[in-house]
Parts: sequence; structure tokens; C-alpha cells
Amino acid sequence: MDALTINKTDKVILFLILILVFFLRDIKVLYEPWYIFDLFLLIYIFFQSTKNEAKGSLGHHFWMFISVGLLVVIAFLNIYFYGFGKVFINNILMIFTPATLLLYTSYMSNRYEYDVLFKLGRKILIFLNIYFWINVPIIILQFITGTFMMGRFLSWGMYAFDHMTGFIGPFGTGILNIFWCALLLGNLFYYLMEKQKVWLILFWVQIPTMLILSYFNENKSFIPTVILFLGLFIFYVNFSNKFSFKAVFNFIIILIIGLFLSLIAYLSSDVIREQVDKLLQLASDFFVNGTPSPENERAYLNYLAFRYFDAMGLGMGINNLDFNHQTIHKNLGINSLSLIVIQGGVWYYLSIINIYTVLTVRAVKNIFEKSTFLLYFLFYIIYGFISLITQPFRDHYTMIMVALLVFFLTIWQKGEELKELDQN
Repeated sequence: MDALTINKTDKVILFLILILVFFLRDIKVLYEPWYIFDLFLLIYIFFQSTKNEAKGSLGHHFWMFISVGLLVVIAFLNIYFYGFGKVFINNILMIFTPATLLLYTSYMSNRYEYDVLFKLGRKILIFLNIYFWINVPIIILQFITGTFMMGRFLSWGMYAFDHMTGFIGPFGTGILNIFWCALLLGNLFYYLMEKQKVWLILFWVQIPTMLILSYFNENKSFIPTVILFLGLFIFYVNFSNKFSFKAVFNFIIILIIGLFLSLIAYLSSDVIREQVDKLLQLASDFFVNGTPSPENERAYLNYLAFRYFDAMGLGMGINNLDFNHQTIHKNLGINSLSLIVIQGGVWYYLSIINIYTVLTVRAVKNIFEKSTFLLYFLFYIIYGFISLITQPFRDHYTMIMVALLVFFLTIWQKGEELKELDQN
């Protein structure tokens, strides 16, 4: 039975997550200590699930069974050829523990009624918007001074702009990138649900603000990320319920307007034009023949993976790559794609994306229907893309930003399902 109010334990959990990510990361970046929190979450979700009727269709359960089975087969092949040990266990924990945040999102979706989730999501979104505007002058000061709130981080990396993220902290541009997209989409979803113009105003004011800040901290991934995220979710909003001529027409109109505005922005803004030109230059390294420039670390690491570490097969072995003592590249792990395909190959990587996507779909929709496949397609692309530019399958901070996006989408989805029930 759905609960009518958020219980105290969930309030504490949510408070801890928000504080750990949005304020304490600037003080101390955590990786392995998150495992303790993950273990608590798993135990808590298990006991809460035993007290409440678990939701979910047979289709979801079968899909997860097949997905886990595929992953187990690939993992056992890797064990057969490369062995099993402490390094294998550490790597598996590193890759899959962030998924507990999606499990918790799914638990919240199943545990509470729509009205409760709507109010909770609104409070979280208000907090995120306030946080964004607090962070804006901090990032500007960091750009102007080159040291503000990041002096102790400068010896960690070659470039100061790696740390120009405000309260997010060191090497946080990838996290900031996903946070901005989650915030924009949260505002958009709440505008669609409430029809209050304040959400739409925030959406349109924040986009140029984010573009300027992304220029300051050299966040080249923001433009393609926000275009991809907005495009995919606008597509889903139009086609999730039913495929119609009106939905196609609306999407085409939105697409044309978006392309027109993007072209105007590119031609009229030196900042945007410079960012896009740099991005195109970096993207070309992924498709050129020969060796990419080592300065484009993501493309170079992908090249190393497929050239020297059997990425098309089983990789160098999950048990053979000790992440904390590797000598392949000093920045291995800057994105999940190169790290995972070096560990276990491309099929291992694709099966990981599949697991995370199925968990996400399960959080958003309890019913297995046609639109479930559209949602799966959408998030498979998203996980594939963000694993190329950052580290969602290692970094809890990044996955929390994804979970926030999933949470806002879940609330919108529940609202649409209730509307459909009322109409029937």
C-alpha cells in the first residue's frame, strides 16, 4: 500500500544524499566509503520491500532476469580466462554499487503515492534551483581569481578550470554537467505538470547562464549533453502515450525552432561558437584514422582500449586491472567507457549499460507496455553517452544527478498515468 507521508528514515536518507553531494564533496571526495551507505540502502530497501507489497509486472521481472543472466555469463567467461580474486571483487563493486541509488529511486516510486512524490520532488527542485543560483557567483569568482575556493585542489590537476564548479568541488565538471541537465528537465517537467510560468522562466534563464559558465570552466560536454537530453525527453513526452500525427507535428515544430535558435546562438555568440568549434575538433578524434591526440584523453583512452587491450573481446581481464595501481594512463577512469572495455571488453560494457537501463525503466514505470521500450531506448542512449564523457558507473555523485533526473521523470510519468486513468 502506498504511504501518504514520507517516513523519517527516508527524510534522513534524502537529507544525507543532498548534503554529501552538494556541499561536502567540496571538502572530501568519497569513493569506497560510499559502499557503507550502499549496504545500508540495500538492507533498508529489502526490509521495506518485505513489509510492503512489491510492484512490477512479469515483463519487468523477466527482462531483469535475462539481463542479469547475460551479465553473469560474460563475467564467468572473464573469470575462466583471467581468474578471480580481490581485484575482480573491487572492480565489480566499483561498477555496480552506484546502481543502489537507482534501486532507492525505484523504492521511493513504489512506496509513496503520487501526491507525496509530487510535493517531495517540488521541494527538492526548489532546493536545486536555489543551489544553482548560489553556485553561479562562486564559479564566476573562481574564473576571475583562478584560486577562489579551489586553492588546495590546484596541485591535483594541470588545469584550474577542472575545479571551477562551485560547491561541487574538484574535478567536478562532469557532475556539474549532469546536474545542470537534471535541473533543466526538472523545471520543464514541473512546468508541464503545474503550468506555472516560474518553472519555464527558470528554464530559459538558466540555459544561457549555463552556457556562459560552461565557457568559463571549459565544460565542452555541456552543449551536446543538454541538446541530447532535451531532445530525447521532449521526444518521449510527445510519444510516450500514443503515436499520433499531432505528436509528430509538435515534435517537428519544436525541433525546427530548436535548430533555428541554435543556429542564431552559434552565429551571434563568440562564446558559443568557440565552444562548438572546440567540441567538433575534439569529436573528430573519435572518428579519424590513426592515433588520436593524447590531449583528447577520452578519445586516446578509447584508442588504447581497442588497439592494445582486446576491447572487442574480453579486455585485459576484470581481475587483472587494479584501478588504484594501474600504469596504463594517469587519467584512466576519466570516463566509464574506456575503463570498462579495458577491464572486460565491449560486451561487458554493453551488458552494464543494459542493467542500469533496465533498473531505470523499472523505477519510472511499473507497467510493462509499448512505451517501456521507448523509455529503454532513451536511457540506453543516455547511459552510453554519459559513460563516454564522464564516469557514471564508478562515481556515486554522477549517478545521484542521474537519479534526480529519473525521479523527476517518474513523478511526471505517474501524473500522466493518473490522467489516463481518469479519462478512462
